[in-house]
Amino acid sequence: MAASGGNDNMSPTPRDYAPATTPDIFFTLPPEIRDMIYNLAYGDRRRVKITWLRKDWEAEEQKRKWREREDFEPKGDYPTSDISHLLVSKQYLNESCRIWIGSKTLCFSEWITIRDFVRSEDPVHQFMLAHVKALECTTSLPSSIYKKLLARAPLLQSVCVQIESYTMEHGVPGKIPWLDVYSDIELAGIEDIEAPLTLRGLRDVQITWGPAFFKLKGPQHHAKWAQFRAQAEALVRDVATRPRETIQGRANILTIEDALKARRTSQRPTKKIFTPAVRTEAIPLSSSELPSTESQLLRLCLSRPATFLEWIRDKK
Repeated sequence: MAASGGNDNMSPTPRDYAPATTPDIFFTLPPEIRDMIYNLAYGDRRRVKITWLRKDWEAEEQKRKWREREDFEPKGDYPTSDISHLLVSKQYLNESCRIWIGSKTLCFSEWITIRDFVRSEDPVHQFMLAHVKALECTTSLPSSIYKKLLARAPLLQSVCVQIESYTMEHGVPGKIPWLDVYSDIELAGIEDIEAPLTLRGLRDVQITWGPAFFKLKGPQHHAKWAQFRAQAEALVRDVATRPRETIQGRANILTIEDALKARRTSQRPTKKIFTPAVRTEAIPLSSSELPSTESQLLRLCLSRPATFLEWIRDKK
């Protein structure tokens, strides 16, 4: 401690050593002010690459130990996480981590890594998924992963997905993407396009295409291939940006058939459909309304259920 006024033996003041029971001044600030501080400290928007999960790292170390045997040298501890500096206290982690994750784009280069991440029961992974808003994957994913992602990432708003070009050549039997015209239903039947069509409730969808191993001969083929890709991208964006339906507070993931049906009906002029009114009050039946056949009985049950029940009670 620095000396003051020539006294080298100055004793520490209560300000230097606060009692352990003194509440942290930071958490006495209003939550809005704390969020502003978290945004200034951790709200920078950047990409964070997810490469290793702890169990994968430990499994790889065990394999290396078995291969190298006596020459094995541990690499050290598991690589430090990007959020290790937030491990101040439980409250600080909970409040700051949601700001940190909400401003970052989680990037995955291996489908196995993102599969294990979205299926993980680890509380930290579940917390990150619950607050992530942007995700990027540089490999194609099956629909099961997208469905799991939707169920565990309710705040997800932006996704960058990849579609493999080489799978398009044999996606629809008898058709070639740089020669033929495809309908939306045919596009939706191609596995690599069908998978991202399970996404819902997004604001932004970016689509990248994997390398193509086929050669396009003429400019007309290049134009047809570009048209095919544009049609597929428009279909994915249109379906993925539709709102999620909820049932009792949980996301209800529609099937692709429902999504395509909704897409077609939204492009048609709507017409009003009249349905017969159903009586809810019990109105006594006249002699001419008494059912004498099975069809009349069924019609009375469907159109006037209260009257039907009252009539059954009277019959008994």
